[in-house]
Amino acid sequence: PLSFNNDCNDGIYSSLWVARTWQAKNWEIYASAGLEYLSEEILSHYYEPTDELQNVGFPSYDAGSGINVTTQLGVSYPISENVLFESYVRYTELSNSINKSPIVRLVKDLEGRDENVTEFGVLFSYVF
Repeated sequence: PLSFNNDCNDGIYSSLWVARTWQAKNWEIYASAGLEYLSEEILSHYYEPTDELQNVGFPSYDAGSGINVTTQLGVSYPISENVLFESYVRYTELSNSINKSPIVRLVKDLEGRDENVTEFGVLFSYVF
């Protein structure tokens, strides 16, 4: 990826996804699983404390590269000619490089979050 501030221009992002869809009348049902590789440059940019944060007590941290694992199950249904209903549930197991970041650990401790991410979405899309 190209960064406008040159912090992670040399970063590497790659992903591999496998998906399967099924059709039941007007319902589309899909399942997918994927791996995302994020290089040290990218994870350092987002998850290492800045000098300013270290000056106020955050410990230093050197993020390494990491792999996120994601699975997703979703459905879609055309409500009308122009409106599409979609819903999904997604689970992501974050890499250790992300979970060990002092920034992420503070947010998780304050909010009581799990180390991984579960997401649920409901969307209504208007198609022109």
